[in-house]
Amino acid sequence: MTDGSAGALTVTLCRDSRQFAALEESWNRLVRECPTATPFQSHAWLHSWWLSYGKDGRLRILLVRRGEELVGAAALMLVHRPLPRLVPLGGPITDYFDVLVSREHAGQVVPALAQGLHRAARSAVVDLREVRPGAAAEALFEAWPGVSSRLTDSTCMELPALPFDQLVKRMPASGAQRVRAKLRKTDAAGIEEHEVTEREVPQAVRTLLRLHEKQWRGRGVTPEHLRPRFAEHLTRATRRMVRA
Repeated sequence: MTDGSAGALTVTLCRDSRQFAALEESWNRLVRECPTATPFQSHAWLHSWWLSYGKDGRLRILLVRRGEELVGAAALMLVHRPLPRLVPLGGPITDYFDVLVSREHAGQVVPALAQGLHRAARSAVVDLREVRPGAAAEALFEAWPGVSSRLTDSTCMELPALPFDQLVKRMPASGAQRVRAKLRKTDAAGIEEHEVTEREVPQAVRTLLRLHEKQWRGRGVTPEHLRPRFAEHLTRATRRMVRA
């Protein structure tokens, strides 16, 4: 750990995977205090990803504390090619990246996070990918003390949280008709849904990935989705999410 300070805040850099593992409780409290956080910022997802995909010596997690309370965090790792960069944990299998900033202390945390990350990066580029509109990382970008540039990344579809029949009513007539036809086929096939317990997660993940492979067969499935380490990561992360 390396120490610095910003007002009443302490900024540290975690490079040890065991220390990262020990952050679970305080990390998840911060997730609940950060209004922009998604499940991909949970400790369960990030730490599990690191166990499956991380490389020794590359971990770079910036932590901002107010006393003993964790009030800000950025989960990153160092890569060397094609040039030195700090990139988000989660890699291409993670939909969204964001930094974590406590709602109550955002005015102090964002500049502290920016200054700390700028020092930690040294000569490396800080490359924050897959940041969705409104993310806390946008405030970090505005507070960045060095050179910065904003680029377009993936286009993602987001659906409003509505009952499915109301969602279909919003669609163009031709699209809504196709969706209704598929729903009738689903009903005829007798498919049922239920929430799984932590104990049932491994079997549920195996079923999910088996169906995923069938759905995408011959249509360019993402190769990583069929590899054992992906199944291992998904099972481990999901069990911890269900437990929490």
